[in-house]
Amino acid sequence: MIHQYRQRIARTWRADTGRQPQVRVISYVMLNYKYPQPLVDPVVDLGSISYRVFRHNDWILPLSAERLASLRDSDERSPQR
Repeated sequence: MIHQYRQRIARTWRADTGRQPQVRVISYVMLNYKYPQPLVDPVVDLGSISYRVFRHNDWILPLSAERLASLRDSDERSPQR
């Protein structure tokens, strides 16, 4: 949805000004009630890159190793159902 919104912003800006805009995003995600982490690389211009549906997009940031480890630790401590 972020990429689709980026396309809309770029189309509107281009229609109004005749120039291609740079679109940068600051977005955070919270997974399993852990501290929020950045979802999108804020230095990447989303206005100039394409979106790959079935492959990894480099502008989508991976879950940090520390956060991933804390998720695994909390899963191991939680009671099994």
